[in-house]
Amino acid sequence: MPRFALFFIIAILALITACNPFIDPGAPDDTTTVRTTLTGRVVDEAGKSVAGALVKGHGKTATTNANGVFVLSDVTVPSTRAVVIVSKGGYFTGARAAHPSASKTTTMLLTLQLAKQTRTISAASGGQVVVGPATVDLPANGYVDAQGNTYSGTISVAARYLDPTAPNFYDSFSGDMAALRADGSSTELISYGVLRVLLTGSQGQPLNLRQGATATLTYPTAGAADASIPLWHFDETRGIWVEEGTATRVGGNYVGTVSHFTDWNLDVPNARIASIEGRVTCGENIPLPGIVVGIGQVHVVTDQDGVYRRRVPADITFDVEVKGSRNEGVSSSPVTVGPISENQTLVHDIVVSPCPTSIEAQMVDCDSVPIGGVLEILTDKGVTLYSSTTGKFFVPVPAGKGFVLEGRSIAGLVVPSRSIQPLTSGTVFRAGALRACGNSSLEMLDIEIPDLIDSDGAAVAMSFDGSSLAAVFGEAVYVYDATTGKQRWMAETPPLMRSISAVRFVSNDSLVAVTGFFGTAFFKASTGQLSRQVSASGIQFVTSNGESVYVLADSARRRTIIEYDAISGAQKRVLPSGLEDMNGTLLGLQGDDHAIMQQYSPSAIITVDLKTGSVVKAFRYESAPGAQATPAYLSASGKVAMILRKDAGSGSSVGSTVVDLVSETEISRVPFGTESPFTRFAISPDDATYVFIEGFKPDHAYIYDLRTLDLQRRLPWTPLERTDGPSYFSFSGNGSRVVAVQNGFGANRTIQARIYTLK
Repeated sequence: MPRFALFFIIAILALITACNPFIDPGAPDDTTTVRTTLTGRVVDEAGKSVAGALVKGHGKTATTNANGVFVLSDVTVPSTRAVVIVSKGGYFTGARAAHPSASKTTTMLLTLQLAKQTRTISAASGGQVVVGPATVDLPANGYVDAQGNTYSGTISVAARYLDPTAPNFYDSFSGDMAALRADGSSTELISYGVLRVLLTGSQGQPLNLRQGATATLTYPTAGAADASIPLWHFDETRGIWVEEGTATRVGGNYVGTVSHFTDWNLDVPNARIASIEGRVTCGENIPLPGIVVGIGQVHVVTDQDGVYRRRVPADITFDVEVKGSRNEGVSSSPVTVGPISENQTLVHDIVVSPCPTSIEAQMVDCDSVPIGGVLEILTDKGVTLYSSTTGKFFVPVPAGKGFVLEGRSIAGLVVPSRSIQPLTSGTVFRAGALRACGNSSLEMLDIEIPDLIDSDGAAVAMSFDGSSLAAVFGEAVYVYDATTGKQRWMAETPPLMRSISAVRFVSNDSLVAVTGFFGTAFFKASTGQLSRQVSASGIQFVTSNGESVYVLADSARRRTIIEYDAISGAQKRVLPSGLEDMNGTLLGLQGDDHAIMQQYSPSAIITVDLKTGSVVKAFRYESAPGAQATPAYLSASGKVAMILRKDAGSGSSVGSTVVDLVSETEISRVPFGTESPFTRFAISPDDATYVFIEGFKPDHAYIYDLRTLDLQRRLPWTPLERTDGPSYFSFSGNGSRVVAVQNGFGANRTIQARIYTLK
């Protein structure tokens, strides 16, 4: 053979290996392949969606969406084993393997564990890390960085122990039970526990053990009785467990040494391998896709035809069941099966009776042609995922409570959110065509804003095109590039500026206007230089052209509106406010020529013409008897007001009435419960939708249609604390972006901001 031909063949083989390196122990020559679409969902340990995680598998990559869902379409995988590797900053890397469904979808579920600091040690002295019933003993002077350089500083240790007796053991387990022995032969494992360790230096750089250094791992016995058990590390490059070393029984523990850190698994191998497969059906042989079937220590998800397959150790017995807690109440009694002879397949079908409450639908493209995709069912418990290459769905859903349908085609186009009212138990809801036409991407940018002055008061705003973010906290204003997150400038507000109430881009986004109760300051949006200011006491608003500031005067002049020249700071005019008594407030401006006032007694929203000072409209409404007056919320356009409704008996908040101030008609009634809408709320610039955080559900914000109250979109949120959601929202002027902001806590606190690109 000519040398160039041999070189060409070697190069091609190397390329294939690099693109598809994962091991399939079921095909010794690693040449038998099938094509499939890999779908799945990634959650955290609380069951919340992990958005923005990177998923790699068989030469393709994807990023999880707001619901933690990923799709790797039309991939070539080994015939009996497909693998994905999932990573995101702050979490241990995860992996999942499954038997692929040829020419169909293969669904995987994975829980990422937080890589939170367990303790710190000195590299010079080492130390012991206690992880529940297990321990990790780290050596002295035994660490290097990724470049092989010796590290001698402080080490942050993140460590977790996976208990094999826990019901959720497999949720965060890497890969599956397939493994390679030290001699290269394949086997199936029975796990007695996993230790995972992540080391980082003082600058956040990853560390590992230097050559020749070892650490000692101590595991509880977890029911094992062998004198020694092999140790296995998870090889992320090949996507499989690899034998390396042994742990010896010492008293009530197993103790072994390792020379590097990854996941370390204490397992008894079973060289004899078998398989189990079957269908999950109900009624007259109706297949149930997306059902999680428990098989011994592991679980598997049925494909679009209700079929499951799994490689298992031969010669042992294990339980097979469908747990209702994982399947919207769909369940079967556990059945003990096996032992199965080596290289044999046991067929075990599962019939669920009666058929569950279900939804039937067909995903189609913009031309109504059936297409494959992923259907996501959103309930108060989380998200359930179903996938189909045909786009035909017959899937179980919860009975007796409402839920939301979302989805995306395999090509990445989005099915708009659709709210479904509670269904009667046992019924089938025919949803018809689910049209996937929209853009699938939801771009998000996180910005951390250090509140160096640590004072009260906060406000945020975006420029018209969404390219800039302005945030005021305490006595400082910050402006950021909203596309990169880079801070453009920070400036302190003037000494008389306290009790900051608002910030706004004005004069074609050339100025940032910061408003407080004692004045308004204007900063150049490009440099942060203080351009001019108006000194006045009272509630005040700036016109969009930046030329005037209108102030509802304080004290004895409460019933007047004063116009100030924003350039010179001089008082220009005094106008009547339109209020019938002293009890009222200025809500904002409608355009640059009308002021919107709220009068508390009698209750009314009043529109005042700023050219003449006359009242041109008045929307009158009834407030709850004896309830404390609460300011309404005005949209940015000034055309829509949201009036807080209170219970006549208790006086507590029960929702809001949304009013069109132009036509003086009620638009809708928004049920907010007891949560105040006025800080966790914003209306879009076109007055069509609103964004809102629902009470104590900090993992998402929601965009609803302002008139129909239909859910339009879910925005993932990562709280600073488990129960904390955003405190403020603001849309860009053109509605293409929205920012959510959460206050930090304590000295030198950090403000968390997330910018969502909607269009």
